[in-house]
Amino acid sequence: MWAHGSSRVALADLPAFGRPVRLVWAKRRWRCPEEGCSVCTFTDQGPPPLRCPGPG
Repeated sequence: MWAHGSSRVALADLPAFGRPVRLVWAKRRWRCPEEGCSVCTFTDQGPPPLRCPGPG
């Protein structure tokens, strides 16, 4: 897999202990190096991917 960029993702929640709560992280986008892969690009959905999530 090859890195294909990233974008910032922000999530806001109700205040905790009177302070605002906001979680921000960089969501990476990956590109499959296999020619003809039907997935092409995909994003993180948990731990870093170990292989292409596409079929086969």
